[in-house]
Amino acid sequence: MFLSVIIPAYNCEKTIVRAIKSTGVHLNNQIEVIVVNNGSTDNTEMLIKKERKNNKNIIYAESESGVSNARNKGIEMSRGNWITFLDADDCLQNLDNKLRKLLLNIGEGLVIGNYLVGKSIINLYSMTKNKDNYSAIINQMLKNPTKYMTVWGKFYRNDLIKKENIRFNNQLKYSEDSEFLIRYVLLCKQIRFINDNVYNYTLSKDSTVRSYNPQMIYEYEKAIFQIKKDLNKYSEYENSFKIFILM
Repeated sequence: MFLSVIIPAYNCEKTIVRAIKSTGVHLNNQIEVIVVNNGSTDNTEMLIKKERKNNKNIIYAESESGVSNARNKGIEMSRGNWITFLDADDCLQNLDNKLRKLLLNIGEGLVIGNYLVGKSIINLYSMTKNKDNYSAIINQMLKNPTKYMTVWGKFYRNDLIKKENIRFNNQLKYSEDSEFLIRYVLLCKQIRFINDNVYNYTLSKDSTVRSYNPQMIYEYEKAIFQIKKDLNKYSEYENSFKIFILM
């Protein structure tokens, strides 16, 4: 199994089948899709189980509420050499033989692709000027968190995640993906950018981060303090972290 795709699923009956099919799991028996239902009250569970009837590589699981708990459950169950994360209202792209050969033959610990937001391409390959400089990459990621600091659109080595016991912090409600990513990149040491669109992010009018919620201030502050703690030993990222806070 070369790739595990982990999908947290909560009340996503309108999009979950599309998300599953976008992984290519029906065309490639070296891909597994772990869909973790965390408290859905609509037809999400029924639709996932219908998809898995004819494909043993579609795995249904359940977790406590919260996206971090769902992703952690998926990590625990994963068997692939690589892990990638997919939100239930988004789609993966270009998981073809070219990407498979790359993942099977490279030594880097993290692979980052370009992605689409609606119809706009976010070309991280072109944006990243010092692709061979590990510290420069982390500084650029911190300075541009809205572009770089997502957990999706990236491929992670499963053996490193399991060896270092890297999991999502389920005490964080916002920026939990940024915090996970920072801990991972500080351990992986080498990063590869590819000039392919690998992810399609769907813009939603109902997104929680687009509506005002005073509790968000407190929750973001919690995440900032945790990321500061993660970076505490790395003085070379201090200035970039300050920009991260402002962003």
